[in-house]
Amino acid sequence: MMFRSIQKIISSSTDRFGIKRFLGPRRAPLWARALSEPQQRFGRAHQWALTGPHDEFGRAPLWAGLQHGFCRFGSQATPPYSPPEVLKTVMWWDVDSCPLPPTYDARYLGPNIRQALERMNFKGHLTIHAFGNTNLVDESKLLQLSSTGIYLHHIPRGNKESAHKKIIVDLMSYALDNGMDTNIMLVSGHRDYSDCLPKLAARRFTVLLAQPEEHATKSSIFAAKYVWIWSRLLAGEGALTETEMSELYSKAK
Repeated sequence: MMFRSIQKIISSSTDRFGIKRFLGPRRAPLWARALSEPQQRFGRAHQWALTGPHDEFGRAPLWAGLQHGFCRFGSQATPPYSPPEVLKTVMWWDVDSCPLPPTYDARYLGPNIRQALERMNFKGHLTIHAFGNTNLVDESKLLQLSSTGIYLHHIPRGNKESAHKKIIVDLMSYALDNGMDTNIMLVSGHRDYSDCLPKLAARRFTVLLAQPEEHATKSSIFAAKYVWIWSRLLAGEGALTETEMSELYSKAK
């Protein structure tokens, strides 16, 4: 109502002094256009606040509003961000701490992981990066892994945590260089991700986790949206239920 009354005053005053006739029918005074533009900008913001993403308390986060562009002058608001179920998933796999069982057919690793994700409604593209000392892996399994599109990153034998440190550096670098259009999946038996995964979750990445049951950590479980036991992920099974996660969390360190 306030903007409409101001526009009426502007229209009458400009017509009284002949400014409209002087500037032509298509141009309005600069101060008149400056008063009308904020209404359009705030109108886009108000529309986004009603239809955009909200948290469990019904609040629209500021970061999403900035992402949707209602603060950009003269731009149209972009569509709401995509849900994590349709986004691509990138998986970092520590081969040293989560090795394949001796009798496991490595050709089924990629399809089984895709099946496990689809059971949780994650249907986007999957990319798998394997880190570790490939000299310790049977050559036939390496050929089977690479033939299914899994990227192998050889980490020379040295410190037992070499692959673990390489994954942390690569994971955080990827998160800094890419937006929130990726689900991050970590497969590792190390317990030193207590700082890494919560930071990714704080940056609003969807974190997926797979660990051996004996190496589960509370901070990693708390940061992940879904958690798998490594043996169950190899079989293509779904993630742990809330009851199973509670039991695992109580036993974790």
